[in-house]
Amino acid sequence: MAKTPTPTPLQLILRDLLILSDSLEIYPWRNLTAVFGDISSWNCNAPRSEYKLLQPSKLSNGDLLEYLAEAYIPVYKPSPSCIPVPKTGKKRISFNKEAWFFINGVATNKEIAKWNGQRLVDLFHRPITVLHNPTDTLPVDLVECVLDRTFDWTTDPVKFSIEPIKKALEEKEKVVVITHSQGSIIMSRVLKQLSEQKDENEICKKDLEKLEIYTFACPADEMSSIKKSCDGLGLKYMEHFANTHDLVAKLGVLRITEHEQFSTGLWGDLIKCVFSETTKIFGDKFFNVDISGKLYIRKHSGHLLNAHYLDEFTTLPYKSDNSADARLYEYLGGSSPKN
Repeated sequence: MAKTPTPTPLQLILRDLLILSDSLEIYPWRNLTAVFGDISSWNCNAPRSEYKLLQPSKLSNGDLLEYLAEAYIPVYKPSPSCIPVPKTGKKRISFNKEAWFFINGVATNKEIAKWNGQRLVDLFHRPITVLHNPTDTLPVDLVECVLDRTFDWTTDPVKFSIEPIKKALEEKEKVVVITHSQGSIIMSRVLKQLSEQKDENEICKKDLEKLEIYTFACPADEMSSIKKSCDGLGLKYMEHFANTHDLVAKLGVLRITEHEQFSTGLWGDLIKCVFSETTKIFGDKFFNVDISGKLYIRKHSGHLLNAHYLDEFTTLPYKSDNSADARLYEYLGGSSPKN
């Protein structure tokens, strides 16, 4: 039996371009809503919404212009940093035995990262440390995604994130990491490094069992590092949340076999034909996404964390097989899972 050839870097890039082609829609406005959501979601007054940047006050004091400059004009960018977001509310419950982290996605400056962190604190009533992955402008951010996702490189955000997570695993009884978009790719690389360190006896398996991971709009490819890590690290809890009409999620978590969504019409037929012929060369698993953990989906559009994912999270909108049994829901309002 002939051995399936190992894809070259160029072939991997072509594979991802095909996946992107399948994820895009013929009508341009549908691709826009798949990232920015329907106009109804552009609510400047929604809790911590990214669209607060459109408020007159933000326009007048230059916050919007500052964000656009950071996200789209190539200039010197800051290094990754920790942003502590303290617990809010009057509840005096102590969470000293837990450590919660959040890793943000592309085109996120410090202001937006803080809003993401504050929204998570509002929901879960825990102090959260934002492991800020600063934007190096959107084009460079996307290159970082390709390097980490496709070629398994270790970029600066990965190198930065692993140390505080590793330290927390050594000191705390529970470590929760929430990721959005590119942050999920970063976390998959962190997991791979933790797996290697476990094999080298630099970190104990008992510590790794404390780790829980929750992703939003995960765009990683087959995510074999997470699959292998879950098997080898003994991770007990990993959940993924995705909007069905989110272009970024379509590149990753929405491509797992039972939820795969091919394009329709003539374009869809062409893509299916190309996929079929390509798998004959590189094997049936060439385009597969293999992500461990449970997927919770919602019929919704948009990619922004606060505006499109956390906007109605307290109503438990994400379901798996029509069941809203996500473990992450059990942390809402400062509560804790029973096990």
